[in-house]
Amino acid sequence: MNLCKYTLLLLILTAATSLSGQLVIDLNHDFGGEGGAIEVKKENGITYAAIQPDITGDGAFFRLASLGDASAFRFEGHPTGMTHGIFRLAGFSTNIFDLNEMGDDGVRLTNEAINSNERNNEPGLVSSAANTTTNVTNTLVVLRSVTITAPTDGYVVVHANCQYEINHTNGTSSYANIGINDVSTSLSSVQDVAVGVSPGASSALYAYRGAALASFEVTAGVHTFYYMAQRTAGSGTHSAKDKKIIATFFPTTYGSHASDAQGDPSDDSLVADSGMTEADIKAERDQSIAANQARIQAELAKLQAEVAAMNAAMGSNSPE
Repeated sequence: MNLCKYTLLLLILTAATSLSGQLVIDLNHDFGGEGGAIEVKKENGITYAAIQPDITGDGAFFRLASLGDASAFRFEGHPTGMTHGIFRLAGFSTNIFDLNEMGDDGVRLTNEAINSNERNNEPGLVSSAANTTTNVTNTLVVLRSVTITAPTDGYVVVHANCQYEINHTNGTSSYANIGINDVSTSLSSVQDVAVGVSPGASSALYAYRGAALASFEVTAGVHTFYYMAQRTAGSGTHSAKDKKIIATFFPTTYGSHASDAQGDPSDDSLVADSGMTEADIKAERDQSIAANQARIQAELAKLQAEVAAMNAAMGSNSPE
């Protein structure tokens, strides 16, 4: 093992010499009372590489300098209060590898260093379909369901569609609600969307596109969503054909988000309006922009706090 260590050190020193010209190797037999240290210096005294005891514990401390940073590559074997080492790579940005942590907390990279193909929470979808005919009655029925496993907290957008047919009789109302929810027992106030035929329409079979769209905030784990229908008026036959539901996971929002997981008040009690005014549109735009800025600031504050904590743990081994 010692031979391997000395061989590695010789390779480092040889590489440093070839890149930087004539160097001075400084052997320190008593580094802070903790043991021996080796520093590789240029003739002007600037240290280009150093290996020494970690003065906060039992591990090693190793660093290589770049033109812009005295510790461009830095390994601390026993950071304060920790058991395992921390790597730090510094330049225009700082990247940290914390061997004391698991998963996402173990690595801190510069912004956009990892693309979507390398992430564990990239968007992904699942779908479910059937070309059977489902009879729809006065009881809420599940036309199709779909289950998605979210890799992290985030959002799921659900699309569903079918050919919805109503066998209508003149003189009666023929209506149904179609929508999506994350429970199979009710439709929320924005999901009980009605399709139907008025009493004055001729007796006939009417076909509609039974489309529905919803979005939900989710936690990491398994979630099931339900595409449902219910006859709400009339006694004629209602049926759903060519049913399909798609659920897509997204890790974040870039503005405000209105979830479809709400209660089930009657549409009759909702306040009427005349559509969105210019002021309403501006307010929605401002709210969405503010929500996105708040997300950015929260993520930045979390990252800065994590980097500051790591730097504080490593601070007692600043280069001499």
